[in-house]
Amino acid sequence: MPGRARANSSIRFIEGIDIAHLQGGEMVGSKVCFIDGVPFKDGYRRYKIKHGQGNNDYLSIQEVVSRRYREAADGHELYPDVILIDGGLGQLHAAMEVFKTMDIKPPMVISLAKKEELIYTQAKTEPTRLPRNHTGLRLLQYIRDEAHRFAQHYHHILRRKSQLEEDVKHGRRPPRAKKRPADGSTKSPAQRKSEYQASLKSASPSGGNGTITLPVLEPKQATHITPPHETTG
Repeated sequence: MPGRARANSSIRFIEGIDIAHLQGGEMVGSKVCFIDGVPFKDGYRRYKIKHGQGNNDYLSIQEVVSRRYREAADGHELYPDVILIDGGLGQLHAAMEVFKTMDIKPPMVISLAKKEELIYTQAKTEPTRLPRNHTGLRLLQYIRDEAHRFAQHYHHILRRKSQLEEDVKHGRRPPRAKKRPADGSTKSPAQRKSEYQASLKSASPSGGNGTITLPVLEPKQATHITPPHETTG
């Protein structure tokens, strides 16, 4: 791995960030998490970009970085050992502009450019080129590709939802029917709760303290059955 993360410590925890969009529409961001080179799916997050300024990759990266790491910047959680940005030097600089405004800085931020597979770090002006079969490069490629896949998946979900809403609006598709309970009732859960509480009050002999007196069931008397006499042949 290029550069240094933390003195006398190995790199175990890496997060990757990517942005996905199609001609500036439905822009989304993703964050994936790897621990000891293995995906940690519970640490995955997705972000719907809110800046509203179209196809601005740098601004989108800054928004995701700000939303993801503001808790770490305030000292409420730890940074990962490495933060990997999908992109080149411009994407790295965009992320670093956000980190410069934070009180607590991350230990290492890098970016990985496609095609040439060059690694940019905040500590060097020139990129690092690792051999294609280098284990560190393969791990970074894996994390970058997983962040891209996760962002694209969320992007497709939002596009399908948007297309369905557009089809319904223009009459090309009927609106989705709302699910009803098995008994066919259209009552909301709040209405059911209110009716249930009212039934408790009306059934209460003490006038609404919510207590219902149940009848005591007496056990039935057992019927003695006399077995038939055995006969001998």
